[in-house]
Amino acid sequence: MNKTINETKEIKRVKSIFLFSNGNMGVCDENGEQIGELQVNVIMEIFKKAEKLGFIVSDDVEILLPNGREAVKVKDNIRFKENGKNKK
Repeated sequence: MNKTINETKEIKRVKSIFLFSNGNMGVCDENGEQIGELQVNVIMEIFKKAEKLGFIVSDDVEILLPNGREAVKVKDNIRFKENGKNKK
């Protein structure tokens, strides 16, 4: 069974955070090792938090990414657009 950092009393430092064009986030420690517990899809995490706060996140929500890429919410996931059309 994997222990969390708090359970082992080991103090580690987050050294780098990567935000990818698909909304995923990568997090590495000072040794360059990935920290799996912190690697999430930021877009989906925002949807979850918004819904917990009582907001409705409908399928027509606009998702605009820094590289100009667009996405749409489809049920409990996201789908990226290519040239203005939904990518399947």
